[in-house]
Amino acid sequence: MLGGGGDDVHDPITLWHHQAEETIRASGIDWTLLRPGRFMSNALQWAPMIRGYGKVRIPFAFRPSTPIDPRDIASVAFHALTQPGHSGKAYELSGPELLTPAEELEILGKVLNRPLELIPLSSAAAGEGMLRMGMPAEIVEAALRRTEVSDHGTRIWPTVEEVTGHAQRSFADWAQAHLDAFRRMGGLD
Repeated sequence: MLGGGGDDVHDPITLWHHQAEETIRASGIDWTLLRPGRFMSNALQWAPMIRGYGKVRIPFAFRPSTPIDPRDIASVAFHALTQPGHSGKAYELSGPELLTPAEELEILGKVLNRPLELIPLSSAAAGEGMLRMGMPAEIVEAALRRTEVSDHGTRIWPTVEEVTGHAQRSFADWAQAHLDAFRRMGGLD
Protein backbone atom coordinates (compact mmCIF):
# COMPACT_ATOMS: atom_id res chain seq x y z
CA MET A 1 0.00 0.00 0.00
CA LEU A 2 1.60 3.23 -1.11
CA GLY A 3 0.50 6.79 -0.55
CA GLY A 4 -0.21 9.04 -3.51
CA GLY A 5 2.91 10.46 -5.00
CA GLY A 6 1.88 13.83 -6.37
CA ASP A 7 2.80 15.03 -9.83
CA ASP A 8 6.33 16.42 -9.51
CA VAL A 9 8.71 13.68 -10.68
CA HIS A 10 11.62 15.64 -9.19
CA ASP A 11 10.02 15.51 -5.75
CA PRO A 12 11.85 12.78 -3.75
CA ILE A 13 8.61 11.51 -2.21
CA THR A 14 6.99 11.17 -5.64
CA LEU A 15 10.14 9.55 -7.03
CA TRP A 16 10.19 7.00 -4.20
CA HIS A 17 6.53 6.12 -4.80
CA HIS A 18 7.04 5.77 -8.55
CA GLN A 19 10.11 3.56 -8.07
CA ALA A 20 8.31 1.33 -5.56
CA GLU A 21 5.26 0.98 -7.83
CA GLU A 22 7.42 0.18 -10.85
CA THR A 23 9.23 -2.51 -8.85
CA ILE A 24 5.87 -4.05 -7.92
CA ARG A 25 4.58 -3.87 -11.52
CA ALA A 26 7.76 -5.52 -12.82
CA SER A 27 7.67 -8.32 -10.22
CA GLY A 28 5.53 -10.67 -12.29
CA ILE A 29 3.03 -11.22 -9.48
CA ASP A 30 -0.57 -10.04 -9.41
CA TRP A 31 -0.80 -6.60 -7.83
CA THR A 32 -3.27 -3.93 -6.87
CA LEU A 33 -1.99 -0.55 -5.74
CA LEU A 34 -3.79 1.44 -3.05
CA ARG A 35 -2.97 5.14 -2.92
CA PRO A 36 -4.52 6.64 0.19
CA GLY A 37 -4.00 10.25 1.10
CA ARG A 38 -3.84 11.60 4.62
CA PHE A 39 -5.12 9.24 7.31
CA MET A 40 -7.78 10.37 9.79
CA SER A 41 -5.78 8.50 12.42
CA ASN A 42 -3.06 11.17 12.14
CA ALA A 43 -5.28 13.12 14.55
CA LEU A 44 -4.37 10.62 17.27
CA GLN A 45 -1.10 12.53 17.72
CA TRP A 46 -3.22 15.33 19.19
CA ALA A 47 -4.67 13.05 21.89
CA PRO A 48 -2.15 13.89 24.66
CA MET A 49 -2.68 17.63 24.12
CA ILE A 50 -6.46 17.22 24.03
CA ARG A 51 -6.49 15.05 27.16
CA GLY A 52 -4.23 17.53 28.92
CA TYR A 53 -5.20 21.15 28.52
CA GLY A 54 -7.24 21.09 25.34
CA LYS A 55 -4.68 23.24 23.53
CA VAL A 56 -3.47 21.60 20.35
CA ARG A 57 -0.42 22.57 18.31
CA ILE A 58 -1.05 21.74 14.66
CA PRO A 59 1.20 22.35 11.66
CA PHE A 60 -0.51 23.21 8.37
CA ALA A 61 -3.72 23.78 10.33
CA PHE A 62 -5.51 25.49 7.45
CA ARG A 63 -4.31 23.28 4.58
CA PRO A 64 -7.28 21.24 3.30
CA SER A 65 -7.12 17.55 2.45
CA THR A 66 -9.49 14.60 2.15
CA PRO A 67 -8.51 12.42 5.12
CA ILE A 68 -9.47 8.76 4.95
CA ASP A 69 -10.44 6.36 7.72
CA PRO A 70 -7.93 3.47 7.81
CA ARG A 71 -10.93 1.11 8.06
CA ASP A 72 -11.91 2.21 4.55
CA ILE A 73 -8.41 1.46 3.27
CA ALA A 74 -8.61 -1.99 4.88
CA SER A 75 -12.03 -2.58 3.34
CA VAL A 76 -10.73 -1.76 -0.15
CA ALA A 77 -7.71 -4.01 0.45
CA PHE A 78 -9.99 -6.83 1.60
CA HIS A 79 -12.12 -6.57 -1.53
CA ALA A 80 -9.06 -6.33 -3.77
CA LEU A 81 -7.60 -9.47 -2.20
CA THR A 82 -10.78 -11.55 -2.09
CA GLN A 83 -12.79 -10.49 -5.14
CA PRO A 84 -11.90 -10.87 -8.82
CA GLY A 85 -11.27 -7.91 -11.09
CA HIS A 86 -8.77 -5.86 -9.09
CA SER A 87 -5.48 -7.23 -10.37
CA GLY A 88 -3.37 -4.67 -12.22
CA LYS A 89 -5.35 -1.68 -10.96
CA ALA A 90 -4.23 1.36 -9.01
CA TYR A 91 -6.82 2.89 -6.69
CA GLU A 92 -6.70 6.50 -5.51
CA LEU A 93 -8.38 6.63 -2.10
CA SER A 94 -9.80 9.50 -0.09
CA GLY A 95 -12.29 10.30 2.58
CA PRO A 96 -15.68 11.85 1.75
CA GLU A 97 -14.96 15.46 2.69
CA LEU A 98 -12.44 18.23 2.26
CA LEU A 99 -11.28 19.31 5.72
CA THR A 100 -8.49 21.29 7.30
CA PRO A 101 -6.87 20.03 10.50
CA ALA A 102 -8.46 23.05 12.20
CA GLU A 103 -11.89 21.78 11.11
CA GLU A 104 -11.01 18.27 12.30
CA LEU A 105 -10.14 19.70 15.72
CA GLU A 106 -13.48 21.52 15.77
CA ILE A 107 -15.26 18.23 15.01
CA LEU A 108 -13.34 16.52 17.81
CA GLY A 109 -14.41 19.30 20.19
CA LYS A 110 -18.06 18.73 19.27
CA VAL A 111 -17.77 14.96 19.67
CA LEU A 112 -16.04 15.42 23.05
CA ASN A 113 -18.45 18.21 24.02
CA ARG A 114 -15.61 20.43 25.20
CA PRO A 115 -13.79 23.46 23.85
CA LEU A 116 -10.46 22.81 22.19
CA GLU A 117 -7.99 25.55 21.33
CA LEU A 118 -6.00 25.49 18.12
CA ILE A 119 -2.41 26.72 18.24
CA PRO A 120 -1.26 26.83 14.61
CA LEU A 121 2.43 26.10 14.00
CA SER A 122 4.36 27.86 11.28
CA SER A 123 5.79 25.90 8.36
CA ALA A 124 9.26 26.65 9.69
CA ALA A 125 8.39 25.18 13.09
CA ALA A 126 6.85 22.13 11.42
CA GLY A 127 9.98 21.63 9.32
CA GLU A 128 12.23 21.94 12.36
CA GLY A 129 10.13 19.34 14.18
CA MET A 130 10.37 16.90 11.26
CA LEU A 131 14.15 17.34 11.17
CA ARG A 132 14.37 16.72 14.93
CA MET A 133 12.42 13.48 14.42
CA GLY A 134 15.15 12.37 12.03
CA MET A 135 13.51 12.96 8.67
CA PRO A 136 16.04 13.65 5.89
CA ALA A 137 16.24 17.32 4.88
CA GLU A 138 15.23 16.62 1.27
CA ILE A 139 12.08 14.82 2.44
CA VAL A 140 11.22 17.66 4.84
CA GLU A 141 11.70 20.21 2.04
CA ALA A 142 9.50 18.14 -0.31
CA ALA A 143 6.79 17.72 2.35
CA LEU A 144 6.77 21.46 3.07
CA ARG A 145 6.68 22.32 -0.63
CA ARG A 146 3.85 19.83 -1.21
CA THR A 147 1.85 21.21 1.67
CA GLU A 148 2.42 24.88 0.95
CA VAL A 149 2.07 25.10 -2.83
CA SER A 150 0.32 21.95 -4.05
CA ASP A 151 -3.30 20.94 -4.04
CA HIS A 152 -2.22 17.30 -3.81
CA GLY A 153 -4.60 15.31 -1.62
CA THR A 154 -7.59 17.62 -2.03
CA ARG A 155 -9.64 15.56 -4.48
CA ILE A 156 -12.51 13.42 -3.23
CA TRP A 157 -12.32 10.02 -4.94
CA PRO A 158 -15.37 7.69 -5.17
CA THR A 159 -13.15 4.59 -5.07
CA VAL A 160 -14.10 3.29 -1.61
CA GLU A 161 -17.78 3.12 -2.53
CA GLU A 162 -17.10 1.79 -6.02
CA VAL A 163 -14.93 -1.07 -4.71
CA THR A 164 -16.70 -1.91 -1.43
CA GLY A 165 -20.29 -0.82 -1.95
CA HIS A 166 -20.25 1.40 1.16
CA ALA A 167 -19.68 5.13 1.38
CA GLN A 168 -16.49 6.48 2.94
CA ARG A 169 -16.66 7.13 6.64
CA SER A 170 -16.69 10.78 7.71
CA PHE A 171 -14.21 12.33 10.11
CA ALA A 172 -17.05 12.68 12.64
CA ASP A 173 -17.65 8.91 12.34
CA TRP A 174 -13.95 8.23 12.88
CA ALA A 175 -13.82 10.62 15.87
CA GLN A 176 -16.82 8.96 17.49
CA ALA A 177 -15.19 5.53 17.05
CA HIS A 178 -11.98 6.78 18.71
CA LEU A 179 -13.52 8.93 21.41
CA ASP A 180 -11.77 7.15 24.28
CA ALA A 181 -8.33 8.06 22.90
CA PHE A 182 -9.16 11.75 23.36
CA ARG A 183 -10.92 11.68 26.73
CA ARG A 184 -9.23 13.01 29.82
CA MET A 185 -7.79 10.51 32.25
CA GLY A 186 -10.47 9.11 34.51
CA GLY A 187 -13.14 9.86 31.92
CA LEU A 188 -13.65 13.46 33.06
CA ASP A 189 -14.75 15.73 30.25
